[in-house]
Amino acid sequence: MESGASVPSKVIHFRNVGQELTQADLAQICQPFGIVQHIVLLRSKNQALVQFQEVPSAINMLSYFATNPCSIRGRVVIPQFSKNQELTGGPGGSVRQHTSNNNSASGESPNRILLVTIQNPLYPITVDVLNQVFSPYGNLEKIVIFSKTAGLQALVQYARVEQAVQAKTTLHGQNIYAGSCTLHIQFSNLSDLTVKANTDKTRDFANPSLPTEAPNRQRGNLASPASSQGSPFQLGQLGHLSSIPGMTVQMMQQIIQQQQQQQASSGMSFPGGNATLMTSPFAPTDKSVLLVSSLNPDTDCDMLFNLFSNYGNVVRIKILHNKRDRALVQMGDNFQATTAMMYLKGVNVLGSPIDVVYSKYPYIASGPDPTGQDQNTKDYANSGQNRFVKAGSKNFKYITVPGNMLHLSNLTPNVSEDSIRELLNPFGAISNLKIFESSGKRQCLLQFMERDSAVDALIHLHNKPFEGLNLRVAFSKSTI
Repeated sequence: MESGASVPSKVIHFRNVGQELTQADLAQICQPFGIVQHIVLLRSKNQALVQFQEVPSAINMLSYFATNPCSIRGRVVIPQFSKNQELTGGPGGSVRQHTSNNNSASGESPNRILLVTIQNPLYPITVDVLNQVFSPYGNLEKIVIFSKTAGLQALVQYARVEQAVQAKTTLHGQNIYAGSCTLHIQFSNLSDLTVKANTDKTRDFANPSLPTEAPNRQRGNLASPASSQGSPFQLGQLGHLSSIPGMTVQMMQQIIQQQQQQQASSGMSFPGGNATLMTSPFAPTDKSVLLVSSLNPDTDCDMLFNLFSNYGNVVRIKILHNKRDRALVQMGDNFQATTAMMYLKGVNVLGSPIDVVYSKYPYIASGPDPTGQDQNTKDYANSGQNRFVKAGSKNFKYITVPGNMLHLSNLTPNVSEDSIRELLNPFGAISNLKIFESSGKRQCLLQFMERDSAVDALIHLHNKPFEGLNLRVAFSKSTI
């Protein structure tokens, strides 16, 4: 292995170069800094060597990546000066002349404005969505979305050239949503964008006083949620979004909330209402299964169902026999799985902070259980306890982060504060409680002093009998 050299060289040595990366990937990240002459991939060592035409190009590149992560297709690679001042052919790998240069179509001169082509735009692409995707890499000034013969495109203007370079390097080839909305990015030859209105298609972030207009989901050739065709598992699949470097949980939650609002207003339900699709091993193949770890061994399937069903329809849950602190949770689709993962990662369940990540399994197999007594695997596909079965369910707009406020429903007309306190007091100190009527039905808002108490109460009491009815418990964003 080549150790880092302190003497500047026009040859850059890359480490942590995965098998999936190509010469074109390396050329793309290097070309904004100068003309690339040679590229050598050292597959057996997960390394690569790239030779610039001039030493200053290599110096500029390393100076930039000294303070910015060098990421290629989601993998962080480590560049440094090579001990070699020139590349020659040898046993370490074949040396190839890379024919593109800075002025070619695939390696144009760096500019602070990016031309972004969104291929296969199955889902709505608005200024807000692009802002969430591109803002981690610098100060965005303007965004303009439009349609041309090449398809759906956008111009994204940064304050500085180096910010645009980092965004292009990191995001080119990424999908905003799993399997769709693929970003193909090149530098624009424009010097400045003109924005006349702040809408869902154009935005000047420095001039909020521009006229506005109501967003129109049907404009252009964007598919609105109501007009999406094909499998219901298409809507809102967000798996690849979480893999984009710089994408925070807060950003993910904002995009998820936008999708929830669009889905609720379209009158569509989560696909959990279709038992045939949900139970098919071939339907939810795109990251709809979550791996939950660091569980308290006393956690059972129903507790996990009560928790995860706040964020989508649960298909099946399996607690691993040989690792009781781990479980698999299959949601109705990737959108619901991503929502649950973003909201529940790090939440204390029975005193243990759980971790939630995507599982490598596309579905949970229902293994043979001749006795019917296996409590470690439970099927909820046909359960009426799922919260999002009905089309246009109002529950979409109530999805919120786990907090210390709970909403109790399906209460008897004569329910009292005393009976509710008696039921909930064992889980922790109650700071406030309010019984009210909505649509002629008694409901209750109850606030605990601690969030852990609310989580504990929810996983134990949701769907449990209370005064002759099955109690419904959910997290609430309301206040008392």
